Formats: sequence, C-alpha cells, structure tokens
Amino acid sequence: MKKPRTLKLTIFVIFCLISLIGVNWWGFALNKHASQDWLETAELETYQATNTSLSWMSLFYSQLRGMATLFYGSELITEEEFFKGIDLLKGIEAESITPLAGMAYVSVINGDTPSMEVAVRYSTDTDGLFSKDINLMTYPAIATAVEQALVKHSQVVLSPIFITDQGTRSVVLAFSVKNNRHTGVLLSLINLSGLFADLKVLHVSDGLRLRVVEDRSQNGETQFTEHLMIGSLKASDSVESFHYQMRTGDAHWGFYWDVEEGYKGWKNNILGLVVHIGGSALVLSLFSIIGALVRQNSIVNHQVQVRTRELAEISLALETSNGELRELANRDSLTNAYNRRCFMELAESACAMSRRYNLPLTIIMLDVDYFKRVNDSCGHAFGDSVLLEIVNACNGELREVDSFGRIGGEEFAILLPETSMDAAYLVAERLRRKVAELRFEYNGEFFGVTVSIGKAHFYPDQDDVLSTLLKRADDALYEAKNRGRNQVVTYSHDTDLTLLDR
Repeated sequence: MKKPRTLKLTIFVIFCLISLIGVNWWGFALNKHASQDWLETAELETYQATNTSLSWMSLFYSQLRGMATLFYGSELITEEEFFKGIDLLKGIEAESITPLAGMAYVSVINGDTPSMEVAVRYSTDTDGLFSKDINLMTYPAIATAVEQALVKHSQVVLSPIFITDQGTRSVVLAFSVKNNRHTGVLLSLINLSGLFADLKVLHVSDGLRLRVVEDRSQNGETQFTEHLMIGSLKASDSVESFHYQMRTGDAHWGFYWDVEEGYKGWKNNILGLVVHIGGSALVLSLFSIIGALVRQNSIVNHQVQVRTRELAEISLALETSNGELRELANRDSLTNAYNRRCFMELAESACAMSRRYNLPLTIIMLDVDYFKRVNDSCGHAFGDSVLLEIVNACNGELREVDSFGRIGGEEFAILLPETSMDAAYLVAERLRRKVAELRFEYNGEFFGVTVSIGKAHFYPDQDDVLSTLLKRADDALYEAKNRGRNQVVTYSHDTDLTLLDR
C-alpha cells in the first residue's frame, strides 16, 4: 500500500516542482517583457519629443531666413518694413508650441573690430532682452552670434545656450542683412526652457529627465556644457538612458533622456512577483495582463500613428511655408515682378539653354520716360501705382514662358526665349503702344506716360554671354532715349545701333 502512495506523492512532488519551476520561469519572462515594453515606450516617446522639438526649431530657422529675404536689396530697413515682415511670418510661428521670446533688428558699428557696438533699432520685445535700453553685448552668447553672422552672410547662426536675467535657458538665432547705409543683423530669441517645458504637447510622461549637452568644440579644444531641461538632477538613479546625437545649425547637441524608477508602468514589474507567489493567481492575472498589454500596445500604436500624421502635417506645412518664402524672396515687393537677383538667375539659365540647343533668345530693356517728373509732381506713392499699372499692362501682353523683372527703380527687363529679332520687335512695339494707351488721373487731370525700349539678340554660335547681351540691350535703350524716347531701338550685331522702322 505504501508503494503506490509513495509513487503518487513522488509524482505530485515532481509535478509541483515542475509547476513551481514553470510558474517562476513564466513570472520571470513576464517581468522581463513588461520592463522591456515600457522601456521601448520610453524610447519611442523620447525620440518623438526630440525630433518634434528640432522640427519646431527649424520653423524658427525658416522664419528668420524668410524675414531676411524680405529685406533683400533695401536701401535701409525701416520700422514699417520690419513689422510688415513680422506680420507676414506669423503663420509659421503659429505652428510652434511656443512663440518666439522676441525678434529684433540691430545695427552694428565697427563690426570688424573688438570694439563692436550693437544698437537695437526695431524690436517686438519692449520689456525683455531685446528692449532698446539693454546692452546686448553684455551677453557673450549674443555677441558671439552677431560676430559669426557678420562672417556667414548666407547662414543662420545659432548662439550657445545661455541663461537670461529671468533665469530661462535660451538661444539666439542671427542672420546678417546687408544694406547700403549700415550693417544690420536680425536676431530671434528662443526660450528653450519653454520649448521643452510643455510636456502635454510633447507627449512626454512623468519620470523622464532630459539633459542637453552642447558641444562647441573648436580647434581641438573640447567645450561641453550640460543643461537640465526636464526633471531634477537630485532625482533617483535612472533605470535606463537614451542618447540622441543631433546637429542644429553650427551646434552639436546631445539629448540624454534618463528613465527614472517612477516612470509610468515601471511598477508593473510586480506582476511578475505575483506570478512567482502562486500559480492559481497566475491564471486569473494572466488574462488581465495580456488584455492590458494588448490595450496598451493598441494605445501606443495609435499614438505612433497620430504622431506620425502630426509630423507629416508639420512637414507639409513647413514645405508650403518655405515655398511661399522662396516665392516672396524672388519677387519685387511693389510690382510682383521678378527682382534683379532672380531675373539674372533666369537669364543665365535661358542663355545656357539657348547655347546648348541653338535656340533664339532676345532680351528687352524697358525704361519709363521722365518718371522723375511723375514722382516730383504727384508723389512717390502715386508713382508706385503708375509703375504697378505699367507692369500689369505689360504682363498681359507676355507669354507664360517669358520672364518680367524689375532691374532698377523704373527700369525693367523682359526675357523672350525662343523668340527671333523680328518677333521680339512686334512684342516690344506692342508693349510700347500698350503703355502709351494707359491714362492716369491725378487731382482731376488725366495724363499718360511712355516708355523707351532697347532690345538685343543672343548669338550662341559667337560665344555670347549674359553680360554682353545685357550691355547690348542697355546700349539700345539709351539710344532710344537719345533719339527722343517713346520708341524701340534694336541693337545690330553686325553694325551700329539701328532703329527698326515698320
């Protein structure tokens, strides 16, 4: 009788041992899985938060570049122009989680000497760092950014991170703007503390600590500075740390996200201990754990899809804004014709195409006759409206492939690709007559204006270049003025200037 009972007991003990080993192994596996799952969630959240923040930073880069392009070719930036540019770019700022702390235009005196002085001319910040009664040169980070911007005229310069008088960690973006009368620099102040502080927008959970290490090493000298953006340095030791190396402008930043023990879900490890305690509780707990994990994974996947869609929308908005800024940078602010820089680029491309495929190409130079009289008699504002009417009238006579640009005050240039000299003459005469038919009213009296036109043809087989073509057209224009104005003169390649009679 004892042998069967002993055998059953032995089998029961062996079964219990196997069950105990299985339960403990299962509990250990579940413990490890729960820990790894929450760490992956933390890694996903920190990666998204880092990239989202840098995407917002790129919006500020685009804002500053767009602001600078609005002032291209200005004699002197006025306060009205400055605030008009601010209004045009508010749409970009609206995409960010935090507004700019301030934007200012400063004039630089003795910029190439150690005694450089900076004076705030116009500013959106009247009480803060960019107010006119504060000496910006007392902030070494701002002085460094201004000096670098004067050297790197086509690049946005990012200053080192510094602490303002209000105790916020901030950076300054600088972009130099060249004017005929003085050197100026556009400055944008970004509150980094505010950029990383809104955890609800960044979708970062409690229990994560962010340390930003700024690397500005130069000439073999190591310059690392650590800034605490989220959390406390006195917090408990981290369970895990995620590191992302990012480049922003001319600065290298290291983002260190420390996952603390209090991070959400970390205490779910205790579920593994519950499994270790009893197999009976395991069966009941297993289904609830699996359901919770499935629901959590569904939430995480949904969050990933939402964040991916949001990032795609931000990227599309940024691309659209950049396209609009590029178009603004290529257009004259008064007449909406191509500005001189853009027109020259189009002309260079057209000359290259004509030379490669041996296609005809003609350029027309158009100047308003006695336009100074209009400005002197009626005022510059009325003169601007006259120019705008002339441009609109000429554009109505041109093809989509033709390019119309403003070269100077009342001087314009028209590029006619694949157009012979005879066809170009018809276009020029049509433009001259169209302008002459315009009538303008000032103080109850009507008057008209005329234009003088010079045109020249591009000869690709004679190694012509754009500068030669422009000079010929300009010479023809001056000849038209010498011959009494309100006429078309064609530059003859073989002989002297020739007035074509029809």
